[in-house]
Amino acid sequence: MDVVNVSTVRREQVGIDAKEEDHSHPEPPSKLQALSGDTNVVDIEVIAQYQVRDPADYLLNIGNAPYLTVRDALRGAVTQLVTGLPVDALLTSGRQSLQQSIRDEAQRRLDAYGSGLAIVGIDLQKAFPPQDVADAFSGVNTAREEKARMINEARGYANSLIPEARGEAQRLAAEAQAYRSGVLASATGAAQAFEYLLAEYRSNSVSFGEDVTRYRMFLDTIEKILPRVRVYALDTERGGRFNLKLFGEESSGPILSPTGLR
Repeated sequence: MDVVNVSTVRREQVGIDAKEEDHSHPEPPSKLQALSGDTNVVDIEVIAQYQVRDPADYLLNIGNAPYLTVRDALRGAVTQLVTGLPVDALLTSGRQSLQQSIRDEAQRRLDAYGSGLAIVGIDLQKAFPPQDVADAFSGVNTAREEKARMINEARGYANSLIPEARGEAQRLAAEAQAYRSGVLASATGAAQAFEYLLAEYRSNSVSFGEDVTRYRMFLDTIEKILPRVRVYALDTERGGRFNLKLFGEESSGPILSPTGLR
């Protein structure tokens, strides 16, 4: 009678160099390299926890050691699944889904073997480029992150600039509309005033003649202009002095030179 311990959770690892850990298996695991969907070589490190689910299948159907069976199932699953993903997904966002896919595919293979083994858990520890090209991959990732950062900054700048520009455009449009309304109102008022003046001119020209209205308009214009006019008068008979009369105010002083006379 063979007694099989079905409660113990066993552990097997793939892709981890034998020098990095102490292994009790006669055949320590070697590195696992897979070709990604965009033909890039990627090193994979996977640790699996498994246990015996069916003792009879475990004892009778598999001639190899159970750890070798699990290891081969993991290597086959990783090799098959990695080829369906680009390297960028393997190194970043696709790792979580890949880990679950490896568990499902490895379990499917173990069931196809009739091994009686069940995968308890899968830990995709690392997915990284080979050491020879690691610096190049790091440079690409850095450039991609810089690109994403610059795009985010540009979007943030646009989000801050566009509302401000729209507000400025609305302000200018409102000012232009107000200016338009003011100009139209002023022009309309001026046109109406001219119409009233023209009607009065025609009415007065019949009664008093055209010269009366024109002379009154001339006086009205002079009243508006003269308060802003400064008059200089030179009186040579009073000893070279000048009189300045500003509509009610009078002052005197020496005669200025031609260059200083204004």
